[in-house]
Amino acid sequence: MGAFLGDASPAAFANVVEHLLALPQYGERWGRHWLDVARYSDTKGEIKRQRDTPLYPFAWTYRDYVIQALNADKPFDRFILEQIAADKLPLPKDSPVLAALGFLTLGERFQNKENDIINDRIDVVTKGFLGLTVTCARCHDHMFDPIPTKDYYSLRGIFASSHEPKFLPLIGGDPTHDPDYADYYTQRTNLQYQLDGLVPNFRKGDAQKRRELQRQRVQLQNRIEALELTHPGAPPRAHVLVDNEQPKDSPVFIRGEAENKGEIAPRRFLECLSGPYRKPFSLGSGRLELANAIASKSNPLTARVLVNRVWQHHFGEGLVGTPDDFGAMGAMPTHPALLDYLAGSFMEHGWSIKQLHRLIVGSRTYQQASDNNPGARMCAGSSSSHCAIRCSPSGGNSTPTSTASPCPWRWPRAETPGPPSCWSPAICPATSATPPVAPSTATSTAAICRRCSTTSTSPTRTWKPDAVMKPPSRNRPCT
Repeated sequence: MGAFLGDASPAAFANVVEHLLALPQYGERWGRHWLDVARYSDTKGEIKRQRDTPLYPFAWTYRDYVIQALNADKPFDRFILEQIAADKLPLPKDSPVLAALGFLTLGERFQNKENDIINDRIDVVTKGFLGLTVTCARCHDHMFDPIPTKDYYSLRGIFASSHEPKFLPLIGGDPTHDPDYADYYTQRTNLQYQLDGLVPNFRKGDAQKRRELQRQRVQLQNRIEALELTHPGAPPRAHVLVDNEQPKDSPVFIRGEAENKGEIAPRRFLECLSGPYRKPFSLGSGRLELANAIASKSNPLTARVLVNRVWQHHFGEGLVGTPDDFGAMGAMPTHPALLDYLAGSFMEHGWSIKQLHRLIVGSRTYQQASDNNPGARMCAGSSSSHCAIRCSPSGGNSTPTSTASPCPWRWPRAETPGPPSCWSPAICPATSATPPVAPSTATSTAAICRRCSTTSTSPTRTWKPDAVMKPPSRNRPCT
């Protein structure tokens, strides 16, 4: 702080930003935000304690992967590929990048119910990267978004065609060079010997004896996992997924009932993002093709969702107030032109999250003081924080004649390059006044394709199934 206050150069603020981005604590702080998205935990949640153990002994390898990826400013599109399909990338067998698959595998176990585990993986992928509640289509077509049940089971076939191997792969090189490895190996071998000695006895004795043997088995497994987690010589491993030898498409479960099977759903991407004539996935389970579809620049949601998450943690509230739901039931974006601009800039700069930080914190909006501005006006009829749009000449909007006057409803000008001068176009969906009908070229960017209804006098949004939102542009709203 002293160095910043003593630096009178115009680059003083930018120098502080670069210093903070270069600290290792940057990855630790921002990694926590992503670990929340990934529902990271080192325990399994609801399990059958008589049959399973509660720990993920190598969950920390995924945590470290996230921190290192953020500190290295790994491009976000690559970040996506590695967390969904690292095992399908050309990597060494012991690459630490394999730990990225913890994004999929470190969820709750639901007492080892396969369909619930797969549902959880679909949920974390679609909410985390796309801001869509696809799992609402598990039992029926989505009630609000254009996601049919068949699309849910297309994704289910992808994850049902993958499994967790019995023996997790070692990562990080040869462990025998660690001086603590010999002690770890001795203890681990003794525990495994005791565990193996119980197996033949399971075939003998009455039910009471079998229950006792099962209890001893779980106790030994707990000791083994505690050793893996705490011993300094324990070699790191990755919680990974691998493809089944024969991937299969999933049938639709009618009303979500696994025993009530319907038509087969080919493994492929969501129709609302790729059109009705998309090709089925054919490379193994399809996880790599799914990751490429999510990380594509032509995907209208991925960049917007990530930009909104970063904005949320800088300002306390996202441009879209529901960061996990960009669908019809999610919040409308307070500043759609700004969201478009940031998403376009994010991709143009190589999906660099650090560059996105530089852009946001270097803006006049971020550097404003928090002092009260007596010239500011709240939107009429609302005290919501996200409606506190300042209507003043310096903000680029007309000054209201009285405190009762709402902010003027303006659509972003398509011919204006870059973001609005104040980064706050006066668009307030909470105002009680009825805004004019938007031009046919203007659209809302809160979801995949919500357009203003031209037949209504209210700003009600409706789905247009024949239209698909285009990728973000820096110079115009989505059309």
